[in-house]
Amino acid sequence: MGRRRTILVGAAALAVAAGAFLFARAVRRESAPANTGDAWTRPKPARPVAFPDGEALLYEFGLNGVAAATLRVCTTLGTDAGAAVLTVTYDIRSSPAIETLWQYSATGRSLIDERTLLPVRSERSSESGEKQKSVSVVFDRPAGMARIERRRSAQGRVKKREKPCAGLDDMASALLLLRSIDMDAGGGARLLVLSGEDVYEVLATPAGEEEISVAAGVFQARAVDMALREVVEPDESDEPKSRQARIWLARDRGVPVRLASEVLLGEVYAELQEVGPAAPAGE
Repeated sequence: MGRRRTILVGAAALAVAAGAFLFARAVRRESAPANTGDAWTRPKPARPVAFPDGEALLYEFGLNGVAAATLRVCTTLGTDAGAAVLTVTYDIRSSPAIETLWQYSATGRSLIDERTLLPVRSERSSESGEKQKSVSVVFDRPAGMARIERRRSAQGRVKKREKPCAGLDDMASALLLLRSIDMDAGGGARLLVLSGEDVYEVLATPAGEEEISVAAGVFQARAVDMALREVVEPDESDEPKSRQARIWLARDRGVPVRLASEVLLGEVYAELQEVGPAAPAGE
């Protein structure tokens, strides 16, 4: 039972890490809340956006060098209500080798304004064992509110919340923004990111440049240290969650090629396996 428990806990950590790669939930706690002061301004894309239509990225996630999950991210160009948008879809799956012990899957889609890289709306559904849940968000910029709806399929319960959305990113738009801004010139970037129903402050700091070798090839990459901390409401008693991670972005197009983060059981990693065109709709 000891080995089985270790594998299950490690697999759960991988699910967290797959989300962390898209700026998902952190699990380690600290006592100080994030400072989101009124003076904060969202960084603007500092170079022309060069996300090719149909870009498809396949990642492997693992714990201490053992593969346990995959993530596929596809980006396409299109329009929404007459405006140019980027549509980012993603699919996370536990690996067949561990599915006898743990099964997890999640799919999501974000529509992102091509000019500002701000999210327009997003949706995500996940399944772990018999548990199913979904979250959808509409970013109502004129009203200044993000309207969140969470549904737990098994119980049929629906929970609705609203959060201020001035400058607020979702996981997919935050990653595209990191790919497009020039952090070397400004010394870093600060983002506010909505993940599920929670908001996280993300502090991204350049950490040099190095050559990274992964299954997809050898890349000259910029290393970026990321500190994620939950933004806690004044009336909340829970301590904010936080996590540290490092991501390597290819120098040419900013494609993430590797991510590493320390967890209780060791190092969780994500590595780029393939770069290719997205599958046609319906496949």
